[in-house]
Amino acid sequence: MMDMKLVKNIKAVSPLIATIILIAITVAGGLVTYALFTSTAGVSSAKGQVSFESVDLVRTGEQLAFAATLKNGGNKPVKNITVSLHQNEALSFDGVDDYVDCGHGSSLNILSEVTYAAWFKSTSTADTRIAEKYQDETVRAVLFGFVGGKILCEIKTINGLVGVWSIHTFNDGLWHHGAITYSQAVGKIRVYIDGNLENEGVQSGTIVDAAAVPLIIGSRKGTSQFFNGLIDEVRIYNRALTADEIQESYQGYSNNAGMVLYLPFDGDTKDYSGLENDGTNYGATFIDAPDVYVVTGGLEPGRTVAISSAIRVSGPRGKYVVGNRYSITVSAVYVDGSESATTTTVTCR
Repeated sequence: MMDMKLVKNIKAVSPLIATIILIAITVAGGLVTYALFTSTAGVSSAKGQVSFESVDLVRTGEQLAFAATLKNGGNKPVKNITVSLHQNEALSFDGVDDYVDCGHGSSLNILSEVTYAAWFKSTSTADTRIAEKYQDETVRAVLFGFVGGKILCEIKTINGLVGVWSIHTFNDGLWHHGAITYSQAVGKIRVYIDGNLENEGVQSGTIVDAAAVPLIIGSRKGTSQFFNGLIDEVRIYNRALTADEIQESYQGYSNNAGMVLYLPFDGDTKDYSGLENDGTNYGATFIDAPDVYVVTGGLEPGRTVAISSAIRVSGPRGKYVVGNRYSITVSAVYVDGSESATTTTVTCR
């Protein structure tokens, strides 16, 4: 199913470490030497003499195949070319006073089945929140917390409060995908990390009605338990996703059935579920850091270079989603020291 983020052109994502395998580089009418490495250095966009003739991005399971043909359309020889592939942005919370308030729309007042999911990255050992509907100990619904490096899910129903912790800690400064689910029919709270079931606990009854309580991202009530780190791709569903669906979400495939909130955090805090549960941002900042591919060597005027590579996209890079558009920039340094850059977008298929 196509992800709702298709309505947007996406710039760049949070800092990532790439695993890249070079497949082939060829040059029409000449020979080029090459090297490939990763970097978080930014590349500015401007119309340039080296541009894309074609770009393709194909995801198959945990592999993302990237291919492009570049042409030197100018009259100056090129010294080296940099191609940077950009993912989404993410939202950075300072652990002091940053949070996002998504209001208390009726679609967020979920009573029988629920899923909260998000990507997160932190080194914190504090008691913090990723997402929560909480007024006080009496009127509270769902807690999706990050406490002591572990994920904590607390669900309060008419029968009381039950909390379930992840078994392992995940405050290693790497990206992780967390998801919590509750199903009244099944009678289980489940905690998933990186697509796998971490822990589960028994709970029963309908979730406490918290219709007037806002959903807060990155804090408890906007007054305490402030998250310190990065949060991205927040999704809430009015159903309990299956284990297979959680695994697919971790691998980057979107499922919109029952989605009531989708915050991609790509330059704004709008809700792209279609239900208008837009967030108001209080201090959190957007971050940007592309993965960079570098081809070094000469490219004469009028000639082309074809590059291709395969990138493993599980784990923290699993957010490459089929159907989404991604930005790709080619920048060139010419033998005379001048530079140019051109950016295009491509749909992952």
